[in-house]
Amino acid sequence: MSDDVEQVRNATDLVALISEHVRLEPKGREHVGLCPFHDDSRPSMSVVTHRSTAFYKCFACGASGDCFTFLQKHLNWSFPEALQHLAERAGITLSSRGGDRDQVDRERAQARRTWLRKAFDQADAWFRATLESKAGDQARDCIAHRDISDAMVKRFGLGAAPEGWQNLHDALVGADMPAEVLLAAGLLKQKDATQSERCYDAFRNRLMFPIHDDAGQTVAFGGRDLGDDGPKYLNSAEHDLFKKGRLLYGMHLARPAMRQRGRGIVAEGYTDVIACHAAGFEETVGTLGTAFTDDHARMLLRQVSEVVLLFDGDEAGRRAADRAVGIAMRHVLDVRICVLPEGQDPDDMLRSPEGTSQFGEALDAAMDALDWCLQRSGIAETSPGSAARQQRLQRLLDDLAAAGLDRTDALRRDMLVTRIAELAGVQTTTVLRGLAPAVGTSKPKPMMHDAQLTTSEQSDTDQSLAPIEHELLAVALAAVACDQSADTVFDQLTMPDLRVVAQAALTLLQSNRPVDIPHLHDQLPDDAHRRLATDLIESGHSILESHAQAGEDAATAINTMIDRLTQRRTVAGVNTRISDWRTDGGRDANAAADLIEALRATGRRATALPRPAGG
Repeated sequence: MSDDVEQVRNATDLVALISEHVRLEPKGREHVGLCPFHDDSRPSMSVVTHRSTAFYKCFACGASGDCFTFLQKHLNWSFPEALQHLAERAGITLSSRGGDRDQVDRERAQARRTWLRKAFDQADAWFRATLESKAGDQARDCIAHRDISDAMVKRFGLGAAPEGWQNLHDALVGADMPAEVLLAAGLLKQKDATQSERCYDAFRNRLMFPIHDDAGQTVAFGGRDLGDDGPKYLNSAEHDLFKKGRLLYGMHLARPAMRQRGRGIVAEGYTDVIACHAAGFEETVGTLGTAFTDDHARMLLRQVSEVVLLFDGDEAGRRAADRAVGIAMRHVLDVRICVLPEGQDPDDMLRSPEGTSQFGEALDAAMDALDWCLQRSGIAETSPGSAARQQRLQRLLDDLAAAGLDRTDALRRDMLVTRIAELAGVQTTTVLRGLAPAVGTSKPKPMMHDAQLTTSEQSDTDQSLAPIEHELLAVALAAVACDQSADTVFDQLTMPDLRVVAQAALTLLQSNRPVDIPHLHDQLPDDAHRRLATDLIESGHSILESHAQAGEDAATAINTMIDRLTQRRTVAGVNTRISDWRTDGGRDANAAADLIEALRATGRRATALPRPAGG
């Protein structure tokens, strides 16, 4: 696995990767851009490629790392997801931990995914070009009729599939794009796969909406019928890259606004999402012809803690809201339900004269998910203590239990039970009895927390030593010349957070791996230590440059710092002895004499010693 990581890291152009998500401009030997990890108004992130290993660093929020870290933080992917994506991007087949058959299967799967990506890239470009041609007249009329601006057409990459049975086939099938790949992608179809019948286009006479994965790559299409020959909307069939219950339309575009505004809005259609973005509600995403799923909830939870679910005002919309509430409540999301007036969807409302303000008011009035459940249950319409009220409450609790309330972590479940009791006007014990036995059989789920650097961890250390220890480790790491004297250098460190970084460096040295930012990040337990390691190496390079201008090499600089650290520790020790002597009353003459000698050894005058009490 470590060989895979190194191969993928070395094959990834970090500037090209980050440029897919952030606009970068060259500045000297580096590239700079707005940091995507905080609300950045001026370019504060640098991408450094002239060192032994490329890395990025934000000088405002401290975010830093390599290609894997960027995708993990920006897209909230796991490390395996980032590794797999970058391997496919670079055309590298990851090694398998299984046998030869596993390796063959992995290579075949990766080759299939690579071909699928190529097919969708080519189809996406062809659909967009068709929209601009004579064959796209009808699609452009549809766009104009729905008041979709040129900016939104470009933002969402809309295209057109013309009338006819083999336009896409004839444009793409060739030596570098077999028909079999387009069939696997669902872009072509054939009536009978057992016969040598010619293939035909899956999308014909439709306005095309490309569907993207988290990284912004096209993996499927939705097509709106421009005539009366088929279903109004037609989506790509699922394949290796596309599982419609695991993607949200427009997620790659909505992510920055979600993070900035702290909420996500979930609509039900392509044009609804586009209308919301055009009106300034850029935190909006859409489901892909499916109900709201657990995977959707998990995707949103990676970005925000609050979600507004939009539904049309008809009974079908209300039933969809009921289903979504049950799913959302299994996750640590603050969910609100916004059901628009009957007969209206977001696109309809936002295209009306006062639509934007009305839509904003509807969002502000969105109902808490539990309030929605209680309202739909009709509990408030019955008298407290009545049999009808009890029956309706029990039905609500049965629905929540069936939706998976028993699978919610203990803290979340307790909060929900308390809230239900408050809204229903009953005791929490009543709610728990109504939920039994489902709730009673659940087990709390462990919660994972990143390690944190706390003040208490460093309370046993003289904080005055911290700047010198920081500088010493910075120079040692930047010099990468500490392999012969690493133990000597790192044994000087007493600050707990510095020792964690030093231990990571020792691990790398012992395994003959480079001591640089990406490799240190691989070894460190959390973001706090990764930021510290980046700061250390960056400041270490600056310190070494200043020493080099004074004619000193790294070894001399390190020895000078160790001497300074030794001197500072001696002074700190004397100060502690003085404090102890003062606490004892200052009457021990022998102790006073020893302290006078210690003071002289540090270059301080004996008058620094307090006079004995009564002296």
